[in-house]
Amino acid sequence: MSEFSSNFHFLLENFIKQWEEVEEAAKSIGCLDKLHIWPDPELKGYVAAEKLNHWLYMPTIEKWQEETVSYKRKKH
Repeated sequence: MSEFSSNFHFLLENFIKQWEEVEEAAKSIGCLDKLHIWPDPELKGYVAAEKLNHWLYMPTIEKWQEETVSYKRKKH
């Protein structure tokens, strides 16, 4: 394994660990629904597709108000 490949895997493992820790911390204080992680789409193949797609297609803060208004309209 080349030095680059070894460093890449080390960094990737640390990134994934930190990602999971951030999610767990947000979950433990009840704000996971407000968390938005912007992962690089190039992580496909390195991170579970379902997890990556969840964050890639999650609405950004700019859309929260639109979704809240839309949701309230649908409820009535």
